[in-house]
Amino acid sequence: VEAEDLARKRFPQFLNQTSTLHAAARNPNSTFLETLLALGLDVNSRGDSARPALIDASLGNRFDNARLLIEHGAD
Repeated sequence: VEAEDLARKRFPQFLNQTSTLHAAARNPNSTFLETLLALGLDVNSRGDSARPALIDASLGNRFDNARLLIEHGAD
């Protein structure tokens, strides 16, 4: 959660998101996702939809983000 708080300070446009990692997975700006992963957020955490972030990235056609998640150990 501390990593999420730091990331939210760097990317304030996501302050209202319930799951920062999942919002980043759907976002076209992969820098946000890279920052969260570097901060150590759990790549396999499940958001409000009970889906992992990898599924959110794929459903949003954010295949670069899906690749990043896989490279960081996403199932």
